[in-house]
Amino acid sequence: MASSGEVEARLKIVGKLLRSVASSEGAMARTMNKVKLLNELAKELKMIKDPNIIRSINATVTLTSLRHLLVSPNIAVRSGTLRALRYFMVSEPLLVIVYRHNLDMVIARSFEREGNQTHETERLQAIKLMRVMLLLQPESFPMTFCRALSASGESQNDTFSRVSLAILCELATLNPPMINMCGAVRTIMSAIVSTQISSINEFLTLSLVQLLNTPSTRTALRPYDLEMITAPLLDGDYKHAIDSAEGTDGQAINEKLEHLDASHMGVIWMMRTWPGLTFLCRNQENNTISRLIQSLGCPSENNQFAIMDVFFHVLHIRIPVDSPKFEVALESMDHSLPQASWSLEKGWMAEECRSVLPRGRAHRLDFIHQYHAIVLRILLEHGLLERLSEVSLSASATVRTHAQVLLGEILHMCSTILSPEYADDCMCLPTLVSLATNPNEEPERRHRALNVMTQLDHHRQFRKKPIVPKNPYITKLLQQQQCGEWLYYPEDMDDNAIIVLLRDIVGTGQEYTDWNWPSLAVAIRIPCLTVKKIEELAPKMLRRVMHFYLPSSTQYSSLSQKAPSASVYSQVGAQLVVRLAAASGSDDGPKVLLDWLQEVILALQELCTHSYSSAILFSEDRLANKLARDYFLFLGHLSATRSGIALLEKHNVFKILLDVCDIAARPDAQRLLIASLDYKQDSYSRIILSKLLTGSPKEVRLYATEHMRVFFRARQPFFRTWGMEALTLQLYDVEPNIAEAALSVLDEACQDEACLKMLVSLQPALLHLGQKGRSLFLRFLSCSSGFILLKAMNFISQEMESWLTSECLAYVVSAETQLTQTLLSFKHLPEGHYARRSLDCEEEQYAPHNVQLLLPVHLYGELCQHREGFNMLSQAGHVSHFVHRLQESVNSTSTGAGVQRIKAAVWALCHIGSSTGGVEALVKDGVFSIIIDLAKTSPVYSLRGTCVLALALVAQRPEGCAALVALGWQCSGQAAGVAYFAAEEHEEESDSTAEFDGAFDTSLKDDEDDCSTTGRIESLGSTEDRSLPKSHTDKPISESDTIPGKFRRRTLSGNDSTMVKIQRQSTPDEVAVPPQRYMPRKSSVPFATAPPQISWGNTLGRSTPTGSLTSANSPSGRFSPRALTPLRRRISMSPSQSSVFTSVDKPSREGTLGLLAFKNKARAASNLFAVCLPDDIRQLFEFDAPQCTSSFAEHGIDMSFDLYLKFDNLHVPETCLKCCITPNDDIINADQENTVVTAEGAYGSKVATDATQFSDKTPAQRNAFAKEVVKLVTKLSCPVGSRATQQSLLAMKDRSPAMFKDICMYSQVAQVLATYHFRLHVRVFIQGMFDVADTLSPLSPLRSGATSPSKHSETVKRTKVNVTS
Repeated sequence: MASSGEVEARLKIVGKLLRSVASSEGAMARTMNKVKLLNELAKELKMIKDPNIIRSINATVTLTSLRHLLVSPNIAVRSGTLRALRYFMVSEPLLVIVYRHNLDMVIARSFEREGNQTHETERLQAIKLMRVMLLLQPESFPMTFCRALSASGESQNDTFSRVSLAILCELATLNPPMINMCGAVRTIMSAIVSTQISSINEFLTLSLVQLLNTPSTRTALRPYDLEMITAPLLDGDYKHAIDSAEGTDGQAINEKLEHLDASHMGVIWMMRTWPGLTFLCRNQENNTISRLIQSLGCPSENNQFAIMDVFFHVLHIRIPVDSPKFEVALESMDHSLPQASWSLEKGWMAEECRSVLPRGRAHRLDFIHQYHAIVLRILLEHGLLERLSEVSLSASATVRTHAQVLLGEILHMCSTILSPEYADDCMCLPTLVSLATNPNEEPERRHRALNVMTQLDHHRQFRKKPIVPKNPYITKLLQQQQCGEWLYYPEDMDDNAIIVLLRDIVGTGQEYTDWNWPSLAVAIRIPCLTVKKIEELAPKMLRRVMHFYLPSSTQYSSLSQKAPSASVYSQVGAQLVVRLAAASGSDDGPKVLLDWLQEVILALQELCTHSYSSAILFSEDRLANKLARDYFLFLGHLSATRSGIALLEKHNVFKILLDVCDIAARPDAQRLLIASLDYKQDSYSRIILSKLLTGSPKEVRLYATEHMRVFFRARQPFFRTWGMEALTLQLYDVEPNIAEAALSVLDEACQDEACLKMLVSLQPALLHLGQKGRSLFLRFLSCSSGFILLKAMNFISQEMESWLTSECLAYVVSAETQLTQTLLSFKHLPEGHYARRSLDCEEEQYAPHNVQLLLPVHLYGELCQHREGFNMLSQAGHVSHFVHRLQESVNSTSTGAGVQRIKAAVWALCHIGSSTGGVEALVKDGVFSIIIDLAKTSPVYSLRGTCVLALALVAQRPEGCAALVALGWQCSGQAAGVAYFAAEEHEEESDSTAEFDGAFDTSLKDDEDDCSTTGRIESLGSTEDRSLPKSHTDKPISESDTIPGKFRRRTLSGNDSTMVKIQRQSTPDEVAVPPQRYMPRKSSVPFATAPPQISWGNTLGRSTPTGSLTSANSPSGRFSPRALTPLRRRISMSPSQSSVFTSVDKPSREGTLGLLAFKNKARAASNLFAVCLPDDIRQLFEFDAPQCTSSFAEHGIDMSFDLYLKFDNLHVPETCLKCCITPNDDIINADQENTVVTAEGAYGSKVATDATQFSDKTPAQRNAFAKEVVKLVTKLSCPVGSRATQQSLLAMKDRSPAMFKDICMYSQVAQVLATYHFRLHVRVFIQGMFDVADTLSPLSPLRSGATSPSKHSETVKRTKVNVTS
């Protein structure tokens, strides 16, 4: 920090420069000297880092020195003055003086110059100054600037068009009323759908959509303003402007396609925000969404493609390729197809695993399904399925293909996300069924309908298939988890059969392309076919095959990776070397294997010594494009077997691989090394991985850290030990991005309970890693060991106090930031900045199985996993505090900070309600009723969205579902591969007694360390903390212990699945959770008999075993929760269960909520998600039509300038550049004492004119002349007849040029420019008509003290009209 002496010295330098700049005599008056002084002044001000020092300079001194230079005839002087003034603009006193003396007219004049290179610097400095003034005092931003920026923004050819639009968007956020009064809304609307600016389409759309959020800002928009965004999609003959290209030529077609692309992006961004979604679905019979769906039937194929692309993007579905063949389009939807980001030079396996490997089973709620469910319900309510059915029958072949794919994807998502009650209705497709089954229908249409139904069945089969990685390195990882390698091959074969098989492999073909490679792959896997027997029966075959794989033969190593059967060659080669190594025993192995290994070792040594050479086997080009890189894969397969490890150790291969780790110039080889080796055994492979993680270059360390995610998702054995330890060490890396990558992998890995407990035992330092590290630290509370650890550290009490005061508000910001990054295209960079993602559908974030919305960790949600944590919250008064805050919001219409506090209360209470014990406490206080009312009726639309998303937390638990269903909502979801739903019973209620089932607390989980196909049943969350007492868990599960229940078969669009209803069996006081014991997978979901396979389209089948949960009087087997009291949890704790709720009170005889669960095989590894929506989705989108604040707002006219409508009393001293200075100011105009200001104007002054230049010599005639000029300028706001008006102005200037140098008349014209909308070229013409250079005389201080630096006084209110009043 600078000392007081340095500050005083700098102030003296600034004061001296100001006096020198203000001097108009001697050498200082020369232009070059002024430019130099202005640059030095700007440099000095820029070096002053403390803005308080600049504030200490008297604003009067600054204005005295710089005012007259703003109208200098020299461009460099004007640019330097604007730049210096911008550095001075750190305090409001100077800004108030600038506005009071109307200098905004002069600044706007500098911006409204001809758009050529000559004035580019001046315009740049002017627009920079405008933005600084906007950020300093947005409520006083003048109309002069708004009109100038609006004119520039609508001119596509202007250099500063995008900058102007960006500033207008900032103005829409900081001062919404001004954006309407200046007519900038139309400018932004036009820019959204115009050409050449689609890259900022999202920013422009969201700047207007956010105005819809609150009632105070909603008045800045008219109800039909945002309709302009959808106009190109809804109108096949849309024309953006009068002068738009017409016809069918290339220019017209390209222009229409650009408008369609911009419009469809704008609709996407609107549908990804709650205010935008509310506007599109506002409660009208013919709303925008309805018209958008109906427009699918328009004859324009481009419009049809654009509208369907909207639905593809909004639902995060990959867009198929344009093809008339359905099979081709469907294959392009395969997420395992190679992408550019998966190449060895880029993301490689770390990037590919995000798409092809499913995430581990999660215990954090995925909110993306709640968003998808909302959008699906909206689209289905407006008839999207029927419209797509019609398009798939009548459109062109390519459009039909797109429609069929979209229809199949939507049906699949409906069956996966929505409740079965609603999803079953979606499967009807009456249009297709009626056409396909009507014998009187035209044969062609009937054939098309049958074909569409067939294609939908093909899509269902396609979605049933698991994603199979095509990368052999990922395949190797997955194969290592399988046992019983020789299960399907005979143990003994006759020699004659073996000879026939071996001859069939090679035959008489000399080339490898003639060999029977499938037979070779089978022969290698036969256990009885030993290497010795192969050499006896076919002595040349083995040598010929291994010669093909020798690097020296250049056959295999020179093949392209895209060559036919390339994957088969690599697969057979890897299996062959493993088989040969296994046959060697304690010997060196067959000679053919040793020859191959020696050549590979020589190639690795060449890589270490000649890494830059392009002639070596492992050059960069060969590793990127040739099969030579799969030699690393062969070594990896050898490292997975004991015989292979012994062989590699004997020939010092691991030592050579350690040397490869030290090559700084070859990260590609090191990436292959990481991906190829096997790490399930504690061998040299882990040592190599550890070296690459800690001792390699930055790029390799970062990739190795990200590759740990591959090991976790591939379920590498014992990853919870060695993997978590390695990732914990990476948290201390000196590179922040490496530590952040390790934190990201740990965050995903800790969704597994065992990994979380391992991390707790390691006790890493996480708080230094920012908010993400703090969130991971809070997750320790969800397990007993972490809870005990943090409680001993006194961390919990400190965090509770912090969350009560500030962290809950910060959580709202973090949650909305996460929502923005997931649903919108903005992403947060490690440097703290934001960047924009592309809408390219091939990007990883647009794959539906990859999109994940996990909100930040909430302290209350973690604490409520334990009884003691819930008691701590209750005793500390946190629950009652937020309940009281929420209850106060019922009759509150507050905005801003008040809305943030309400959002914080909603998130806090819903996180508490996500636990078993929290629901009971919140139901008593009527919390859920309040939140639902806010979701339906809140005037702040973003608060509605917050409430709807937060309620999904409550729907995780059966008690929460019961409370929500009783309030008229439907709930569905999935926990650990078991899907559930809860809905109101609309049929006759049952009078019999039913008991609550434990379907929510039952899940399936694979044991990652056991190679056999086994599973276990465990409670939701699969933690030891939620286990039963020892008396329960010690008893093994047998067939006789299966839980009786009701089983219903249900047909789905995407897969064959079965509904299971699990019956509680326990004492009357407690509900027993199924024991946590290992059992065969086939018995994990008990069936009395094997459920029959259900084909797509069959009706529901039902069976009711003895002891069924449902009543015999209920036709559908479910109960209505409306007539029932909410379920109550009783907390009963035992010493072995000190952190879990384990029992439920027996429900009353009135009945209980029937919860059906079904096991979805295709989603066995999916994330935890819950969906809750009202029975009538339209209740969430009640739209309050905005009302404009004034009658002139529609035309963008400020009522304060109504005086120009009559063109009398034009001259107002307060709005004149010269006459605005009064004796009350600290400065005085040098010529003001000779000026006579009257009601007729200032045209009687000595400065105003030379009387000999006028045709009318009296002041009244000159005043009439000014009125005529102002009238003509006003007419230029209308483009009709503008050329004749311009000619009239030019004629008047030729007759009286001196009048166009008068500063008073220019001030009047500037006020007209600030009042009406003019195009940019018209504004440039008007400004060019006036020559006001050197018309502002220097100002002199009235008091000598005015020139000395002093602290600024209290900010003076601006004398101009405040547009926000």
